[in-house]
Amino acid sequence: MIDTLISNKKLLNNNVKVLGRDLNVTNNYGNILIITFDELCYQERSYNDYIAMCQQFDIIIVKDVNTIESTNNDVIIRFINFIDNAYSMKVLLYMSVNVSLDQLYVGHNYQQPFQRTLSRLYEINSSEYLLHSKYHE
Repeated sequence: MIDTLISNKKLLNNNVKVLGRDLNVTNNYGNILIITFDELCYQERSYNDYIAMCQQFDIIIVKDVNTIESTNNDVIIRFINFIDNAYSMKVLLYMSVNVSLDQLYVGHNYQQPFQRTLSRLYEINSSEYLLHSKYHE
């Protein structure tokens, strides 16, 4: 699937500008960003970083998404912030997930916001969302 999306595109090493600084997103192909889950959620990222990513890219592919443990509060907050922005900006989102969606977060502290995120992930997977995504505008 990834190969089909990027087959006619050139790999770019462009950074995204966020409040006057460069956000390193080197694995991108014009309107497509390919990023690992570790790069997306385990690195220091701000809410504004996720806004900039979702404004810049129509399609974001997140590879190797694993379970977020209850001890990783920063990671679940970043993941929720990313999904909120991808959803509201109608980004076409592909994720290679190593567990079922409802097993992505096994903690308790952020269960309520995670349930909203989970609902958004299911909606992002719908054909209705695909038809109204930035990719089809």
